[in-house]
Amino acid sequence: MKFDTEHMPDEQTFMKYLTVSFDQSQDDVWNNIAPEIEEPVVRRISWQRITLTMAACILLLIACGVGLRSFTRTTTTQVGLHKIVGLPDGSQVILNADSRLEFKPFWWWMERRAYLEGEGYFEVAEGKKFTISTRQGEVSVLGTSFDVKSRTNEFQVYCTSGKVEVKGTAQPESFILTPGMKLRLEPEFEQSNVEEEVSVIAWKDDIFFFASTPLYKVAEEFELQYGGKVSIEDQQLRAYRFQAKFQAPASLRQALHVLELTFDIEVEEKGDNHYNLLRKKP
Repeated sequence: MKFDTEHMPDEQTFMKYLTVSFDQSQDDVWNNIAPEIEEPVVRRISWQRITLTMAACILLLIACGVGLRSFTRTTTTQVGLHKIVGLPDGSQVILNADSRLEFKPFWWWMERRAYLEGEGYFEVAEGKKFTISTRQGEVSVLGTSFDVKSRTNEFQVYCTSGKVEVKGTAQPESFILTPGMKLRLEPEFEQSNVEEEVSVIAWKDDIFFFASTPLYKVAEEFELQYGGKVSIEDQQLRAYRFQAKFQAPASLRQALHVLELTFDIEVEEKGDNHYNLLRKKP
């Protein structure tokens, strides 16, 4: 493109004809641009919506609380096995064979409570009330160690340290145990002192302790700790009394050999870890 430079005015002549008007006031400028500016949208929030939202949040919190409170952790042991269970506050439980322990981990700081079936040795950290519930009764402590046995036809509590309170399910009275005291339900509560602690809690160290125990009870304990089956059909033999303390052997057959060495009996192997105890024939 070519420009006609001959007929274009020079710079001074051009500036004479260039004029800029400043006659408009500030109000005139604002009136001109105001229609181009969008007004902000103001939204009104309904109080009904706020109320419904708050109610929904409260229901959600309640549902979460109920869920946390009802959540239960269960630990079980099979026949022949022991297990150590740690609780949220640092307390510890050693579960005997064929036992079950239940507790609510997310509700533990509100209520230290556990449910026991079988037998467990408890070492309780200091704090607020600690309760063990069983079918036969409740055991409550603050900070102590104790053993609780709750099986089908047997309920026993033994205190090793601190103080233990025991309440029977079917009996309104309560009992206070101090170290070395044992409470047994047979069929009513019977309180006594234990001269040798190991006689009650030997199981947690894999030790058998029998104090004039009927032979059929010894057989039941062997079944509990090893599994398998020990039969005693002879009624007189079932009534034999066994008194001994020894480290648990590695197998059921080895444990039964201890009985062979003590009594004039023989062990008949039936197969599949099943044994029958017989009196030796003359």
